[in-house]
Amino acid sequence: MRRVLLGLIGALALGGCQTAPRDEISTRESAAAHPGDAVVSAVGTPFYLIFKGVVCVASVALAAPVAGFAALSDSRYTPEVQASLGDGVSQNCGPPWVLRPYRTVAVEAAPEAPPMAEPGRPSVPGPAEPKPLFPE
Repeated sequence: MRRVLLGLIGALALGGCQTAPRDEISTRESAAAHPGDAVVSAVGTPFYLIFKGVVCVASVALAAPVAGFAALSDSRYTPEVQASLGDGVSQNCGPPWVLRPYRTVAVEAAPEAPPMAEPGRPSVPGPAEPKPLFPE
């Protein structure tokens, strides 16, 4: 029973990874994720979460002592150091939690083809008259 439930949860999680984010779609009339990128993002999301978790733990483990030393130093740069450490932890531990497709393919109507030449008439214009080398 546990294996079936775990498989169902995994399948639902991978299926949810394939939906395009709303902010990317709103900028175009309509867009679709490239099929290869959608598969890579769906399969790569669990690995992305594992790597993101490791990087998050490592950044917190490094940022906490550095922030403590900066606070003890009474330096004028202490607020800047703490702010940059907070920004780094926020970037490493915050969203996005899903690996997004790298590119989106615009779904638009095909451009209109140029008009065809009439039968019996060449589509390419003939050679133009040569210009004189030395104008009079």
